[in-house]
Amino acid sequence: MGVSKDQAVRNRDAILAASERLFRERGVDGVGVLALMKEAGFTQGGFYNHFTSKEALATEVIRLASDEAKAQLDRFASEPPGRRETPLGNRVDYYLSSAHCDDISGGCAFVGLAADVRRLGPKAQAHFAEALSDTFDILAGLFQQQFSELDTAEARERSMAFYAQLVGAVVLARSIGDARPDLAAEILSNTRNQMLGGTQPLASPARRSKTRRAAARR
Repeated sequence: MGVSKDQAVRNRDAILAASERLFRERGVDGVGVLALMKEAGFTQGGFYNHFTSKEALATEVIRLASDEAKAQLDRFASEPPGRRETPLGNRVDYYLSSAHCDDISGGCAFVGLAADVRRLGPKAQAHFAEALSDTFDILAGLFQQQFSELDTAEARERSMAFYAQLVGAVVLARSIGDARPDLAAEILSNTRNQMLGGTQPLASPARRSKTRRAAARR
């Protein structure tokens, strides 16, 4: 008896979900088709009923995961203010938390999959780049809400620096989390303090200008 179309879709979705988990944990090159299908609950032989190659699967995982990361930020931006009373401040708290850093299989896709994107083909890179650019636009809108004096170009510049700091801090913290959890925690804590303390992209334009003038006099 053949598999129904609905069941085939569910099977494909299960393979994608299992593959994303394993790609985040081990990297695309660190896991084979056999392990992917076993994680999804299927035999290896059914893989090619859904995907032409492992790279085609990885490209689809990148597309879905990066789109979801962008959508998650979009939802986050529309939520009521939390402890920090600004969406940007709350994003810093969430992103640089130990819980997010430890959630390798389910955290932000831009952290979890960035290292693999450069080794995949142009389609995966294009999907990732488009979602990342859209993320910058969402963040730029939040910067303009918080700092009305920023024009579009300035807000986008801030958004890129802001996100690069978040992603970079988590990448570094994860890379040493097992060997030096104390140093990983220090990276997250110090980056959070700097970003929220006014010396980084969340500072008001007036305060940043004052900081630059003080640095120039040293």
